[in-house]
Amino acid sequence: MLDLQRTWPRPISVRIAAIRAGTVPETIVRWCKRDGIGKQLRRKAPWRVDPVGLAIILAGDGEALALYQSGDATSARVQRYLSSVRHLELKGQ
Repeated sequence: MLDLQRTWPRPISVRIAAIRAGTVPETIVRWCKRDGIGKQLRRKAPWRVDPVGLAIILAGDGEALALYQSGDATSARVQRYLSSVRHLELKGQ
């Protein structure tokens, strides 16, 4: 998983991720564990969800997720998701 300590994209809460995904928070936590799109800083701490990873999961693009998690932020496949998340953040969502 990419380092969520970097400045952008800022991690989002499980609640916000669930709203974006149109699902329940439990599903987001399951995706965090299964697909590595989030982490807890310590046991029982709130989950921090990577919004780009979430966007990729929602699109069902396993290849893009593998590229993104390996650190590739330059491929067109990953850039599409980075742009969509930046657009959401600029809109304040």
